[in-house]
Amino acid sequence: MVSIKNKVPRRVPIILAVLLSGWLVVSFESTDHERWKSPAGDLDLHPQLNCEQCHQPAAGTTRQQFQANLKHWLGTREHGVDWMTRAISNSDCLDCHRNSEDPHAPHLFLEPKFEETRNEIHPEVCTSCHAEHDGAISITGNTYCFHCHENIDLANDPAQPSHLYLVQNKEWDSCLRCHDYHGNHADKTPRNLTDAPALLRIEEYLEGKSDSPHGNIKIPYLETRGAPR
Repeated sequence: MVSIKNKVPRRVPIILAVLLSGWLVVSFESTDHERWKSPAGDLDLHPQLNCEQCHQPAAGTTRQQFQANLKHWLGTREHGVDWMTRAISNSDCLDCHRNSEDPHAPHLFLEPKFEETRNEIHPEVCTSCHAEHDGAISITGNTYCFHCHENIDLANDPAQPSHLYLVQNKEWDSCLRCHDYHGNHADKTPRNLTDAPALLRIEEYLEGKSDSPHGNIKIPYLETRGAPR
């Protein structure tokens, strides 16, 4: 009796393995399957963008990058360098997310009075709150306002309850119910907390599970990086 093993030439499994490996490599590198590389997959905040629109090539050749990082690892160079692609910076975000009316634009936190806050949560850096491959709109939750507003007390405060009352009672999760952090949605700020979206809606929005409770985007963002407005 002749076994199946003897009927199949040895090179056939090797050829099949090479072909399969080649197909996987080509597919993995194809722009049609970029989501395979992403930790969040289809949950990315910008699934319509190609990877290279944000991940720009790092300076220098691969050899130069390797040498610089090896020297840094060995202690003969003070700093390492970006590998393959350069680190994401504010400019990568602001190329599309430009908003001249942003009340919390990153550059505003560079003022000296925010030094302590910068040391604590780095609000001057977009990626301190936003992570493209996390799936959530914000990775900091909804109680971070106290870092800058713990001493707020407005004269003739129109809010009900007052900001002072909310601060004194440490109701920091109420802030984003009324206030649209970047001011990029259409709804007006309610004066009465009872007219504001429920806390659950805010939490679901920040977790990337629902649309903004503050209305539609009033300042359209670019869908292709660097495109004219």
